Amino acid sequence: MPVFHKIILTVVLSCAFTTAQADPVALNVKTGLWETKMEGTNHGAAFMPPISEEDLARMPAQQRTRIEAMIKASSANMTPSGNKLCVTEEKLKQFDPDSRRSNCTHVLMKSTPTEQQFKLECSGAATANGVIKVNVVDRENISTDMVIHTTLRGHTTTMAAQGTAKWLSSDCGDVAP
Repeated sequence: MPVFHKIILTVVLSCAFTTAQADPVALNVKTGLWETKMEGTNHGAAFMPPISEEDLARMPAQQRTRIEAMIKASSANMTPSGNKLCVTEEKLKQFDPDSRRSNCTHVLMKSTPTEQQFKLECSGAATANGVIKVNVVDRENISTDMVIHTTLRGHTTTMAAQGTAKWLSSDCGDVAP
């Protein structure tokens, strides 16, 4: 998975526990150790220039096979990923989805104790925009859904991903908040 998409997934998982309103509405979930999982698909080969059928037909067979494999891989399912997070009362009330990405903004479109919806916009060499939805299934389970459009060097890809978060324990152990 491209590094930029890993960063976007980190933002999504962090957003699942935060809000952006002046008077935040925290999700109605338990604090403590959570395990997150995310999987999805990529479409559009954003990091490869488009290649016409005619250009492919003119390539030597070995080169064409390599290029076709790269195009197929770029539109394949994303490798499922997981992470553990320590969620505190403070984290539920604040908005800091990912301070490492200063070129991204997050706008809260909807916030209730059981549902949040964010708009994500990133600028720079690679731009991205999309919507992230977070739903509380119950106090120990969350589901997320996102669609992110990324553009790099004039080529756009769409990443659609779904995720879950499951509460594991009130003790975070060695996982820092």
